[in-house]
Amino acid sequence: EAARRHTAHLDGLDWDVILVRDKEFRARSTPSGKIILHTGCFDLLKTDEEIASIIAHEVKSVNL
Repeated sequence: EAARRHTAHLDGLDWDVILVRDKEFRARSTPSGKIILHTGCFDLLKTDEEIASIIAHEVKSVNL
């Protein structure tokens, strides 16, 4: 129940992952549910789990 109260504002967000062609390792998110990943992230992140951890971090940022 407590977790639900803290995440209710995320209901109904239309999540999008946007890739930016750039060699920089950068990820960010917007309050509207957009997650922006620069393609430079994939030079270091090789597994699905590593990529998922970056996306999860950005979802958490929207939740703050």
